[in-house]
Amino acid sequence: LDTFCQTVMVDSIANSYGESLEAFGWKLSPNPTSASILLEKEETPPLPVELKIFDLSGKILLEKNFLFNTKTEIPVQYLSPGLYILQIKEEQKLGYWKFLKE
Repeated sequence: LDTFCQTVMVDSIANSYGESLEAFGWKLSPNPTSASILLEKEETPPLPVELKIFDLSGKILLEKNFLFNTKTEIPVQYLSPGLYILQIKEEQKLGYWKFLKE
């Protein structure tokens, strides 16, 4: 039941405040992960993005602004096992992705 509640909450956040990152052409792998996540977006000119990782309580655990160019690796080995939300803001688009840290 606890996992079900967390999943519903995360889905509600993504549906209420933004689109899935897939809708903007982003890919995240592997999911689940133990050490890092790879963000990819095909045919991307250098693009300023704002990345945030939240826990399920809404606490920001990572905040990073950078110039994205096709792919980047985000270390997450310091996170405790659990479900997290990755948010990316590019231009005026805001997207979310759930990922599981093992």
